Amino acid sequence: MYEILYECENEDDNQTNYTDLKEFINWINTINNSTSVEEIKSKFEVDIFLKYMVIEYLIGHWDGYWIGGNNFYVYKNPTTDKYMFMSLDYDITLGKWDPHPPETTYQNWIPTRFLATPSLIQKIIFHPSFQKQFEDYLITTVKKTFNIYALGPRLDYFKNFLYDDISWDRVVEPKAVSVNTEVPFTLEDAMNSYEEAACESSYGVKQWISLRSEFVAKTFNFTIPSELDYSLGSYGEKIVKEKVEASQTSEPGAISNLYDESSATTLKYSYISALVILIVALLL
Repeated sequence: MYEILYECENEDDNQTNYTDLKEFINWINTINNSTSVEEIKSKFEVDIFLKYMVIEYLIGHWDGYWIGGNNFYVYKNPTTDKYMFMSLDYDITLGKWDPHPPETTYQNWIPTRFLATPSLIQKIIFHPSFQKQFEDYLITTVKKTFNIYALGPRLDYFKNFLYDDISWDRVVEPKAVSVNTEVPFTLEDAMNSYEEAACESSYGVKQWISLRSEFVAKTFNFTIPSELDYSLGSYGEKIVKEKVEASQTSEPGAISNLYDESSATTLKYSYISALVILIVALLL
């Protein structure tokens, strides 16, 4: 099963594959509510894991570790001898095919495909000594970063910045292929998905951010500040790119008539990557 479920890379060529992973899994199985904070932190980078789980919950990463037991790395640092968790692949998030509405508490954010909740969620997130820390990170992230006041202007910039690339999905050969080839989406649909439900997504990008952040604020009884806090640094510098005129494209004048779900997908992938990088940078 290890070979089916996990890829393994060893820095030591002489080490038997999955040695560290088996050790990690066996250790997780020993954790219970009485296991001390010192014991857990001596073997696992808890802070990083909690912050990744804050991100997974806020963006609705249902194909990630918390809900799907999927899309993650585990790395054992040979210097500290600690295990480190890394979440990845934030493509189908922010309401895309999500069975959980944004008004879902993290306690009720549970797997729908599998009967079991991943072990690190049970053993770390809901550990009496770490649950409050997780909630503190969650509140701080919503107050400082994951809200429409902080992200809205930057997302407006990305919407304009990425327009040509999204359009060219249907211009440059080979053209991008839709997930659902029988349901064509216009370029206008793709751009509208930024604000509202479109292209098989139940929520727009901004809409999901607003609903999730406002729900968290209501749940924990705090107000999201409308004034941005730059105490951890500023963000949102202009990205410089070379401009290609429409007359230089392979199909002059075709941009206004483009359609493809991949346009919406490209837009959301770019937003999500920017969001995750931004949140991690401000939290770490």
